[in-house]
Amino acid sequence: MTLTPRSNDGGKDVIAEKSGFGAIRILDQCKAFSQGHKVSANDVRAMAGTLMLNTNASKAVISTTSVFAPGVWTEWESYMPFRLELREGKDIFEWLSSVERPQC
Repeated sequence: MTLTPRSNDGGKDVIAEKSGFGAIRILDQCKAFSQGHKVSANDVRAMAGTLMLNTNASKAVISTTSVFAPGVWTEWESYMPFRLELREGKDIFEWLSSVERPQC
């Protein structure tokens, strides 16, 4: 996993990769928004553009501490969950607790 610099990151904050058979590269953009500040449709469109420009990426994710604006889920439903994933604050902790940590 790679964390990108705070600026000039090309629209991605985290790059997660799995190599070998079934290799995958996931680009994640993190939006730390306060309550009431929703991730807009334009934010999601920008991430979709980032995915298209990174031809070696398999999937894009937007993770937010907030929620997505109305209409975002329906606009992008044909891309989910295989090309795009949207994670809202309430779901992030549940997802993180389900992720298996590697054994040392």
